[in-house]
Amino acid sequence: MRHRSKSKPLDGEGMRRRVEAALGKAELGEELTRKELMIVQWVTRPGGCRACSTTVRVSRSGGGDR
Repeated sequence: MRHRSKSKPLDGEGMRRRVEAALGKAELGEELTRKELMIVQWVTRPGGCRACSTTVRVSRSGGGDR
């Protein structure tokens, strides 16, 4: 069973206002809701979390010279 949204989806301008509001609250150090925290994380770290977006991959091989 799908969960239906209680409110209609925001348009582009509505989403922009919501992002700006969340970033403003974060900048002022105010407490964020879960949704606002997710928005701030998406905007400030677009590549994902630090563990997921590492550019250097470490692999272990069974010996051998380089």
